[in-house]
Amino acid sequence: MRNTRLLFRVTLFALATAQALAWGPAATAAPAATARTPARSRASLERLARSNNMASYTRTCNGVKRTYVNATQPAQAQALMQKYNRASNVLQICHINRSGLSHSMAIFDGKLVHFQYLNGTRNWRLRPWGNSLRVGRDDLHTALIQLKPSEAGRLRTMLAASEREQGPEHAAGPRWDNGKVKDGMGRGRYFDCTTVWTGAKIGDRGETLANLVGVSSTTPRGFQAALENNANDRVFGVCVVGPTPQPFGNNPTQQLFGR
Repeated sequence: MRNTRLLFRVTLFALATAQALAWGPAATAAPAATARTPARSRASLERLARSNNMASYTRTCNGVKRTYVNATQPAQAQALMQKYNRASNVLQICHINRSGLSHSMAIFDGKLVHFQYLNGTRNWRLRPWGNSLRVGRDDLHTALIQLKPSEAGRLRTMLAASEREQGPEHAAGPRWDNGKVKDGMGRGRYFDCTTVWTGAKIGDRGETLANLVGVSSTTPRGFQAALENNANDRVFGVCVVGPTPQPFGNNPTQQLFGR
C-alpha cells in the first residue's frame, strides 16, 4: 500500500500538477440532486450497459442484487464516466487488478482522485490520477456506491477542505512539508489511501463510509474485494474497465477482483 511504484506514479499522476480539482464554492453552487435508491441506481446501470453494448449481468451476492458491467471499448468507458457525474451522488472506489499494486483510488463528481503520500515522508496530498476514464492495459475495478445527497455533500465539503488545506502543489516544497492534508478529511494526518475513505464520517448520524457499506477491511485489496462481495445494497454495481472480457455469469459466486 505504501510502496508507490515508479511506473504507477508516472502513468497515473502525470497530470497532477496541471489539473485543478475544483471542489470549492463554484462546484457547490450546483442544484441539489434528488435521492436515488440503490435499486433505481442498479436499474439505471443496466440500461446504460444495454444502450452501450457492454457485457453485463445482475447477480444476487450474499442476498443483495448487484449489477456487473464490463467496458472494453473507449466509448463504453466514456459512457460510464459521463453517467456518474455530480448529479448522481455516486462514489466509485477503484483498484487496478495487477499483482504488486495496492492503491485505493476514487471517482467522484466526474473527477479521478487519489490520496498519495511522498516516499520517505508521512505527507499526503489529494491528487488526480487522470483526467478521464480510459481502457488501459490492466483491468480497473470500480465499486459503485450510492450516497444520499446529504452524504455526498459532506464528502464534497471534506474534499474541498483538503484542497484548501494543502494549497497549490508548487508551493508545497520538495517534501510537501508546506502543503499537505492534515485535518481536511476529519481524521487528522494519520491515514492512508484506504482509511482516508473508509474512515470519512459522511453519514447523517456520523457514520463512516465503512459503516455505511458494511466493510471492515482497511487494506486496498481487501477493501475492493469486500465492496464487491459484501451484503450491502449501497454497492449497487461493479464495473471492470479494461481489455479483458470478463467471465460474467459463469459462476454465481465468482469473485472478479483479485482472482
